[in-house]
Amino acid sequence: MRSLAGCLVCAVLIWTATVAKATADGLLTYFSEEVPPAIPIPEALSSEDQIVLAKVRVLSRPAYLVGPDQSGQPPQIIPREPWSAWLQVLDVIRGKRPEMERITARFGGDRSYARGPSTLHQLAQEYVVAMYEDSSGYHLIGVPISADKYRDWQRVITESDLERANTPDQGRPRSALRIMSGPAVNGSKAGTTASEETVTRRFMRSREELRPVAIELVRDAELVNRFWAVRGSDNEELARQFIDEVAQRAQQIDSNVTYADAARITVILMEMLAGSGHDAK
Repeated sequence: MRSLAGCLVCAVLIWTATVAKATADGLLTYFSEEVPPAIPIPEALSSEDQIVLAKVRVLSRPAYLVGPDQSGQPPQIIPREPWSAWLQVLDVIRGKRPEMERITARFGGDRSYARGPSTLHQLAQEYVVAMYEDSSGYHLIGVPISADKYRDWQRVITESDLERANTPDQGRPRSALRIMSGPAVNGSKAGTTASEETVTRRFMRSREELRPVAIELVRDAELVNRFWAVRGSDNEELARQFIDEVAQRAQQIDSNVTYADAARITVILMEMLAGSGHDAK
């Protein structure tokens, strides 16, 4: 859990670097909430007439196509477009309507882009997408998105990932798990245990519960200075070290704070200090 929570919030801490570096070239999204005023023409197309502008619904979380091979080693070849989305075409605003109502489209080849819809709320919305078709299928085209919308969109997804990381799968026990403590003894049958220990599972606390801790931490000048040094540094190791420090200091305020809680506290701190409508009062 520590590794997963840390990875997710490291992404939050380096948002500023991503946005700052990409601003000159432009941030992109493949799923727009409105009809884009302009659509970049991909190099693969000879004419903008080949572009289809459609209103769609994303039927499930987009699939990431990059993963370890059967031996567990990193893939040798990474696809140019590492994401695949299952779309339902609701209406066509411009261009030729796809023959099928439901299509698969690849996306993600651009340098700086917002992730595809991932939360339940995002998946319930309708989007406008620009796409084209070639011999390998449909491909989405990235369109401009403002830095503010990009940050908000990424933050919502990251927090949702944190929530899911702390929620057990459906069908598994939600309150406790049992650990086998030893081999069969005293003539008991093979496969049985001498005793069992019940361990209570703890879940990440809500923002409302953790905000008082964040308010105390934001008054720590040394920690705040370290935050500004890490934020936007594009250094994942520094981000991990900062989350470790947040966890240690938060536990001095509230001994029940877990590492996953510290990850969420880091997100709250970022919002307070970045001036996104939150303050420490």
